[in-house]
Amino acid sequence: MSPSGDDGERLQKVLARIGYGSRRACEEMILDGRVSVNGETAEIGRRIVPGADVVAVDGTERSEEHTSELQSRFGISYAVFCL
Repeated sequence: MSPSGDDGERLQKVLARIGYGSRRACEEMILDGRVSVNGETAEIGRRIVPGADVVAVDGTERSEEHTSELQSRFGISYAVFCL
């Protein structure tokens, strides 16, 4: 799959869904170089397949499955949990 292909979802949308803030805030994180996909620094417009692509924020891998577990256990998103 190519980084700009039509497969998958936009990276900032996935990051927002797992609790990193609004899509605009997630775009800023991507522009700041804090997000990588499969070991490569992500760029705006990147599409990913959740569960297939490895997404890391500030060097730590993140997934929707891990976030869902925290949300059901504590009732908060992972980003808030880490603050």
